[in-house]
Amino acid sequence: MKNIILLASIFVFIGCSENPYKKEILGEWSVHSWVREIDMAKVKQKMDFVFTEDGRYQIDYGSEKEIGNFWFVNDDLITHEDGMTKKSVKVVLLRNDSLLMRMNRSGSIESVLLLKK
Repeated sequence: MKNIILLASIFVFIGCSENPYKKEILGEWSVHSWVREIDMAKVKQKMDFVFTEDGRYQIDYGSEKEIGNFWFVNDDLITHEDGMTKKSVKVVLLRNDSLLMRMNRSGSIESVLLLKK
């Protein structure tokens, strides 16, 4: 019985603990570099992010915008655009001024370095 209570307590603690990335990611970000890993070709496309404390995000691609909710599952940043399906990118590094992520865009693995504005 004590083991069940201990396990339940651990699950509650883990489930309630906030991902440390959540506070670091808040704010406005812009692309510093974006490359396709297979050939190191630069991707020249605007992709500015805004992450807010209420768990919402916005991406400005220049010609269109994406708005929705975001959260983390371990090192994965999950975005769920309003009315669309969820997407996931791997957070490689997140500091107070820089965010490096890897993503699969149409079968191409790409690395994006964002800097906080």
